[in-house]
Amino acid sequence: MNVLACNYNPTATISDSMSCTLPGCIDSDACNYNPDAGCADNSCVYPGCGLISACNYDASALCFDNLICILPQYFLDCSGNCLNDTNGI
Repeated sequence: MNVLACNYNPTATISDSMSCTLPGCIDSDACNYNPDAGCADNSCVYPGCGLISACNYDASALCFDNLICILPQYFLDCSGNCLNDTNGI
């Protein structure tokens, strides 16, 4: 009989809070994954890259997964421009 529950039944006559399944994030790739959620509620938050030196750094991310970071090649910036070019090559 809980109107917030995924399995809300407006015709129920007996309140049984034990059988209610509440919504939450059901995507295991999200930072706030809830394996106990009964249905999706569009609350999932996905990780971003937290390494400031990465090309895909995401300062607005609510959680971080540095395995998804893309680092520039040695001596290059994220656009492929040469850094510290001392010999003109």
